[in-house]
Amino acid sequence: MKKLLATLLCLVVLMTGAAAFAEESGIWSMRAYNDDNGNPTDESYIISTEITGAYCDEETIGGALSAYVYCEKSDGEFYISFRLIEDGTIVENADDETRYYNVAMLDNYGELYEFEGTMSAGNRDVYFFADGESTELIRALNRDGSLRFALTDASNPMVRYDFALEDTAGFADLVKAMGY
Repeated sequence: MKKLLATLLCLVVLMTGAAAFAEESGIWSMRAYNDDNGNPTDESYIISTEITGAYCDEETIGGALSAYVYCEKSDGEFYISFRLIEDGTIVENADDETRYYNVAMLDNYGELYEFEGTMSAGNRDVYFFADGESTELIRALNRDGSLRFALTDASNPMVRYDFALEDTAGFADLVKAMGY
């Protein structure tokens, strides 16, 4: 009986604790970073739910792609990044040099935007650091609607990732809560 009560108490604590540190809006969630002890900090980030798409490279055409969009705030600046997962494996830059991506974004008004994304050596995310690029992406995400993305490896055009956000609704509320 004591084990059952202890288990129920742990579940209640976990469930109520998790709700206090996550906020959701549409496909988006705001989550707190954890400190070294696993406790939530005052700093947070926004993450999308899983977005499905396709990738191709020299060996694969139409491979299963999962993507996540992140929005982070660092030193007062907001940054957008993508995490790409090919057939269940996170895309990681194991090289010693930065990998560059040509990124095309098409909004639901038919406007085409082009950006450069970077994946640093040893990193797993494609970041947008150039002046104004994260800002332009955030503006596009703030407008409710759909966005389509195509990322092509700048040094190997055979490597391409395609995915779409069918509905960006809710992003504006969360990024505003982060102080944008």
